[in-house]
Amino acid sequence: MKKLSFIILILTSIVHAQDCNDRVEVIFNNLINSIGDYSMEKPEFIITNQKRNAASMNLSGIKIEQCALESR
Repeated sequence: MKKLSFIILILTSIVHAQDCNDRVEVIFNNLINSIGDYSMEKPEFIITNQKRNAASMNLSGIKIEQCALESR
């Protein structure tokens, strides 16, 4: 859970350009690669348009809402 919080903090604080979705995916991939835990399958990264949880993690992957990426 601490890793998810760290990822969310990094993603929301760095991303502020027009191409934020692309930058978020690059940052996500870099974070996953830097963790280096290859014993687990890489989680799927999903950007959603729902407005329930800003970010969540479950067996299907890590989800973050578009509105969370756009808020400053």
